Amino acid sequence: MTTLVNVPVTVGGKEFPLGGYTIFLVPSEKQWTLIISRSTDTSGKYDEPEDLVRVPMDSGELPSSENEFSICFTHVAPGQCSMRLDLEKFRAWVVFQRKN
Repeated sequence: MTTLVNVPVTVGGKEFPLGGYTIFLVPSEKQWTLIISRSTDTSGKYDEPEDLVRVPMDSGELPSSENEFSICFTHVAPGQCSMRLDLEKFRAWVVFQRKN
């Protein structure tokens, strides 16, 4: 997923500047990792030297199973949004914080 950041943002305590980025996910059974890449190649090709931020995501179990993979961005507080990923009974999430 390619995205544009138009305000300074931190995720997992790591800052990234204004610009275009591609988001990659590394799933595992216990914890997923969010990768924010400097690359804006829309082919989906991953290139590790382009990694800007790698952040372990929080995770938990959903009360009921989700049949389809879903991604949701939710405003959780002033200057904060949460990216949630649901698959079956698994949820992973990470909070993006606007840098002041």
